[in-house]
Amino acid sequence: MKVALVSDIHANLQAWNSVLLDIRSQDIDSIICLGDIVGYGPDPAAVLESVYSNVDHVVLGNHDAVVCGKLDAELFNDVAMEIILWTKQQLGQAAVEFLDSLPLTIKARSFRCTHAGFANPAAYDYIVAPEDAMASWNEVDDQLLFFGHTHVPGIFLLGPSGTPHFAEPQDFAMEEAKRYIVNVGSVGQPRDGGARSCYCILDTAEASVTWRRVPFDLDAYREALHRTGVSEKASYFLRADPRKAMPPIREMTSFSPSSSISEELKHTAEVEELDVLKKNVTKWKVLTTLLLLVCIAAATVGGLLWWRHRTRALVVQNSYVESFSAFTAQTDSNIIAYPSAASPFGVPVAGWSFHIGDKRTQSIEVASRDNTPCFVMISNSRETPLSFKTDKVRVEPGMKLCMDASFLKSDGVRGDASLALCLTRNRDGEEELDRQYKVKTPNIRRKGGWMQAKETFDVPADATSVYLEVRATFTGEIAIKDISLTKR
Repeated sequence: MKVALVSDIHANLQAWNSVLLDIRSQDIDSIICLGDIVGYGPDPAAVLESVYSNVDHVVLGNHDAVVCGKLDAELFNDVAMEIILWTKQQLGQAAVEFLDSLPLTIKARSFRCTHAGFANPAAYDYIVAPEDAMASWNEVDDQLLFFGHTHVPGIFLLGPSGTPHFAEPQDFAMEEAKRYIVNVGSVGQPRDGGARSCYCILDTAEASVTWRRVPFDLDAYREALHRTGVSEKASYFLRADPRKAMPPIREMTSFSPSSSISEELKHTAEVEELDVLKKNVTKWKVLTTLLLLVCIAAATVGGLLWWRHRTRALVVQNSYVESFSAFTAQTDSNIIAYPSAASPFGVPVAGWSFHIGDKRTQSIEVASRDNTPCFVMISNSRETPLSFKTDKVRVEPGMKLCMDASFLKSDGVRGDASLALCLTRNRDGEEELDRQYKVKTPNIRRKGGWMQAKETFDVPADATSVYLEVRATFTGEIAIKDISLTKR
């Protein structure tokens, strides 16, 4: 038997239709959906109707649970909560009853499915790192487990050594001595750096798992968002549109028929002698071939030069001067400048500098969250770091300072962010930068899912200036607010 396992469709009708068509071409016997049919996307009712008609088994995702009243909307970030409230208005009682009837897990003879972790499916815990998978393995004894939730496909393995490992998505045949937890990825909200849907096929006869990547109509999805008024912020896979990396070969021109007499053909012979026409065709074939060869050579050389010298990095830098001083700062007041209003990506922010590792897949902007300006980092590349930092603050040895910031990760974030204090030391008359003096990972839980990074320290004897830097390497979206450096 061949089973298609899909997850996290998130009301993306264009993606679901493309995946469903691909499934129908794979000789599939059964379809299982691992939850989150709704949320984020603009077509919850249409997607639910199609899933109800075409999918054999469905488990309850956290977005499904909040829509049918089984989960508190306050547990979600602001963007997700706004779309959840809108989604509820688009669904009738039949949809609510269908979602309310869904189970948390599905157990088959050779595998088991749920939306998130298996240790406590109702808690919707994230399995991101290999050590996160141990709780699920300890709770159930099935060899093969499937889940979604993070939108990032991958394989967690546990062998005879007892040490869990993670592997990137790849087709595999099961080995008797190993256990597997497979994240099937997302149909409607991919978060692995690309803009294609992802799902898995289990062949129970062969004990094998294969992966499918399916493109879908990004323009139609974006138009549906605009038509319904649903925010694009949650659908940051749109930033990974592969067409953005392909400059047009020729300038845009219209191929539509003429719309007025003035646009009709002029100075055209009504009759052409056949012999003359043959000679002209031959001449133009030769000229066209020569011209094409010249264009190909020029394009190849130009392309190589462009590829060699292109850069994906972007630095948005404020005038970098030591404009702040801790000498005259009042106790418990923020020494650094904090944005007072939103600022879009690419616009400089006074007192701050941004470093984007890959401007095609990453961004940093200042947005409003809970009526408070927040720095929002978005990344679709876990291998490429991004950061932002304050201007320098002049200090003197012996000062007691406190650095502080609050972080909020969106659903499915994979990777980490930290708050660092960097300082300039005066050693033998020369300045030396120490970027690792204090690096603090957020570890204090706050209301609304925020995590705080905070540490108080004494300025060392040879320090002349300091600055704060937020560093991150991840996929997803992370918001940072209340960044401060205060004198104690």
